[in-house]
Amino acid sequence: ILYLAFWLCVFPVKPLAQSVITFLGNGKSINIGSDILVLEDKDLLLTIDNLLKYPELQQGFKKSGQNMPNFSITSSAIWCKITVQNTTNDALYLKLNNPRLDTIQFYLLTDSNTYTTQETGMMLPFERREFETPAYLFALNVPKNEIRTCYLRIRSNSPIQIPLKLGTLKAFWAESHWTDLIQGIYIGFILVVIIYNLYVGATTRTPLFFYYAVFAFLSG
Repeated sequence: ILYLAFWLCVFPVKPLAQSVITFLGNGKSINIGSDILVLEDKDLLLTIDNLLKYPELQQGFKKSGQNMPNFSITSSAIWCKITVQNTTNDALYLKLNNPRLDTIQFYLLTDSNTYTTQETGMMLPFERREFETPAYLFALNVPKNEIRTCYLRIRSNSPIQIPLKLGTLKAFWAESHWTDLIQGIYIGFILVVIIYNLYVGATTRTPLFFYYAVFAFLSG
């Protein structure tokens, strides 16, 4: 009771914030960072059971408004509320592309009072992930023309930046392919620069080229 009273004092009762993200399906993922609801739990008091049992606690959620919600370095727990409507037959996934987050709890609501839980993060074994990728992927299981809500609870000693995308696995794999290709080209260019400077430095006996090679290596 004291717990609930504390939060009611901080967040007086008013109409609940709503933000439904509609997935229309065009073969691409969508950035949803600015459309999600976020809450900073500075006292580490909130739990998923409290949020579902006491609707008044939902008053603490505010629309992010940032393409990539950023809380810098904080000891708080950051809660994200994501409500998705699926207008397609596609299986939708949530992608959190920040591998440096220490712990992430993912809660998917199956109805108003029940949920499934998934825990992941940098502090947990990599093999526990459903998909062995640097980014975190969560299945949303939203049937066509239905709406589902999920929550993320995030804590980390590193800056808490939350780049979130909504899409299909096919779209995410396609985007990763192009990202890997660009990174490969960049690394290849850096290697050429390093080898060239080492070769010129060795043949001309000019120390400056060795410094260039070291600089290129550190920059890469």
